[in-house]
Amino acid sequence: MTVSRSLPLALLLAAAGTLGSAGLAGAAPAPKAAAPMAAAPSGPAIISLALGRPTVGPGGGAVTVRLHVSAATTCWFAAPAAVKVSRAHRGCKNGYVATAVHLGAADTTRSLAYRLTASVAGLGGRTVRRVVVVRQDGLQPLSVSSLSLSATVGVGFTGQLAARGGRPPYTMAVVAGSLPAGISLSPGGALSGTPTTAGTTSATVKVTDDAKPVALSSELAVAFTVSPPPVTIATGSLAAASQGVFYSQHLSASGGTAPYSWSVAAGALPAGLTLAANGTLSGVPSSAGTSTFTVRATDSSNPALSATGQLTVAVTSTPLVVPVTTILGATQGVSYSSTLPATGGTAPYTWTIVSGALPPGLALLPGGLVEGTPTASGTYQVILNVTDASSPVQAATSYVTIQVSSGALAITTPVTLSPPATHNQYYSFVFTASGGTAPYTWQVVGGTVPTGMTLSTTGLLSGTPTTPGAYSFTVEVFDSAYPQHTATETVSLTVV
Repeated sequence: MTVSRSLPLALLLAAAGTLGSAGLAGAAPAPKAAAPMAAAPSGPAIISLALGRPTVGPGGGAVTVRLHVSAATTCWFAAPAAVKVSRAHRGCKNGYVATAVHLGAADTTRSLAYRLTASVAGLGGRTVRRVVVVRQDGLQPLSVSSLSLSATVGVGFTGQLAARGGRPPYTMAVVAGSLPAGISLSPGGALSGTPTTAGTTSATVKVTDDAKPVALSSELAVAFTVSPPPVTIATGSLAAASQGVFYSQHLSASGGTAPYSWSVAAGALPAGLTLAANGTLSGVPSSAGTSTFTVRATDSSNPALSATGQLTVAVTSTPLVVPVTTILGATQGVSYSSTLPATGGTAPYTWTIVSGALPPGLALLPGGLVEGTPTASGTYQVILNVTDASSPVQAATSYVTIQVSSGALAITTPVTLSPPATHNQYYSFVFTASGGTAPYTWQVVGGTVPTGMTLSTTGLLSGTPTTPGAYSFTVEVFDSAYPQHTATETVSLTVV
């Protein structure tokens, strides 16, 4: 900001010798005080004429004139019209006489000199005179200098342009170029407003003073740089996330020049989440807990502006869920491997047997994997406990039944269904299977059954065929084990 300063003004008063006729005169040395006389003169005499101070500035002012006389009956002072004398002092006598002279403010840069004449008359009408010169300094030349100012978009700005010399007050106006949008200049030189656009502008301001009859003027170059507002992270807090559930939050910023580019400046995001350059924080959190990290938003200005902010995301655990009952199917003498089902909580899970026993040849690993080769058929029931890795730990109980069949699942129905069916007469046939873990579920997976007939999930093929012909179709059976076993067979049926 620029602070205006008033101009130093000075008046010069200098004592000088007689300059001739009244009015302007050149510089002359101040007279020396007369030496004391050994005896009083017979006529009037001016013993000394002196100024109280030697100079008066351009602003004007008063100066005292001291006159020492003898044998005087009358004394008076004469000066040009620009010099005002306080008293004429008619009727003065021997001794000292003092008066004040006044000068107004200067109107030119030139120094001026004014003659002040002291006259003293005595008896008989004899008159003596002595002259001093009153000097006044001229105005200092009006001067201004280039100026660089800075402001910020959206932030109120005030400032004051300044000039020196001449006679205040000054009048200022933009005569070329322009000020930033939102900033205005008053005639007195006050800058004010709120910038609306970033950038650099330049203006030429004409400065005119109050000198009369001819005003002085000069031009002031003003360069104005308006910066974008600082970048600020607008997002102060983030919503909580849930483990295993998709999460998305968009970060926002203000100030600077959009668009912004986002990055992680310190710390780490929750496992499973990522921060895109456009400010989108998203992903599927893989573990519960609280993560604190610092993000940075960088704008598109040149040079770029940036800001950082600290954020926290709390990831809560989802409930640990396992099936209350689980049926596993295995086959005696056949290698078996299956992982017990569990969801939610925080992996990894830890499984233990609470009661019961697994089929001979099978083992339970801590991670929930049941594997091995069963050595004996039968149905085995165990109660299992599972815990997760969250804090506090979550736990659940599962009742598991393992059915070990004596053989693999297989369809035992002949590939040619007999007897054949007769069209327009009701017909039924039951498919059979062995091995695996009952009960079984049936379905047609290929070909076409005779028109008018269907296969139920229990394996019953029934209905009234309406069209004679030879039909071929594929059936599939799957058991109740976990994981399920399946078997397929292509069969044929003739409708006569």
